[in-house]
This record gives sequence, C-alpha cells and structure tokens, in this order.
Amino acid sequence: MRSASDSRITGLTPAERRSERLGGGARKRPPLTITSLIDVIFLLLLFFMLATTFSRYQRMDIASSASGATTAAAAPPPLVRVAPGPAIDIDGEPVAADALGNAFARLKVDGATSVLILPRRAATVEDLVTVLAAARAAPLTARLLRRPGTGDPAPATEPSGGSR
Repeated sequence: MRSASDSRITGLTPAERRSERLGGGARKRPPLTITSLIDVIFLLLLFFMLATTFSRYQRMDIASSASGATTAAAAPPPLVRVAPGPAIDIDGEPVAADALGNAFARLKVDGATSVLILPRRAATVEDLVTVLAAARAAPLTARLLRRPGTGDPAPATEPSGGSR
C-alpha cells in the first residue's frame, strides 16, 4: 500500500525524490527587494557628483596652417618647434620655456602677427599648451602645422619658401 507521500513523489527524478524524502523540497528564494540597490545607486551618484572637479576650461583658438593664407608681401611667420621637455626653438634658436613669453613679445615688436607651431611626435599636450598659452599672451596667432590628410604632426623640416 502506498502512502500519500509516495503518490506525491511518483513523477519526480531520483534526485528530486531524495530531496522530498529528506524534507528539503524545492528551495524558495526570498523576494528580491531593490530598495537597498537603489540606495547604493543614489550614494554612488552623490559621491560622483561631489567628487567631480568644477574647474572651468578655457577655449584656446588655434588656426590650422591651411585655414589662413599669408600675403605674398608679408614675411613668413617664425617657426616654433616643440619637443618633449619642453625643448622649444624659434627659427632654430633654442628658447627656455620660462623665457618663451619674452621671446614672443620680441617677435610681436618685430612685426610678427602669427607663429607656426611644429610639434614633434614625442611632444606632450602639456608642452604644446605651454607654447600656445605664451603665444596667446603675446598676443600672436598660433598656427599648428600638420601633415595633410592625417592627424599627425608635420615632419620636422623647414616649410617650403626658403631658409630663414
């Protein structure tokens, strides 16, 4: 004679029968509450809002070498090479980074209105920004030289138009 518990077990796999006999049965998961998850998300949101820096970035205008044409009568603008360090030279003459403002001021007095900036491949953005900020303070228009069709800096040769 079969008991009520045996009739309940008949359609189960052997593992399920063993579980029923031992009184385990199917485990019920507790309901998923998302209240604590929402609390954690709001805490993270609050943390990132407070940890964000509120520095104001300034816009720096840069004219590319192709965007403006110089007149034929005007002298070509000085070439400023920027290498890591920053190792800066203006028309082949080395200039220290702290003396760059004075060098640009002399160029402005000599009648220059813009400078051509040629970054080397290894030059960092910080090196380039140092030169751009000094040119902006002079005030000189900075024209960034690049290889046509790529985003890479131009080769480290003198621009066409003769030597200086």
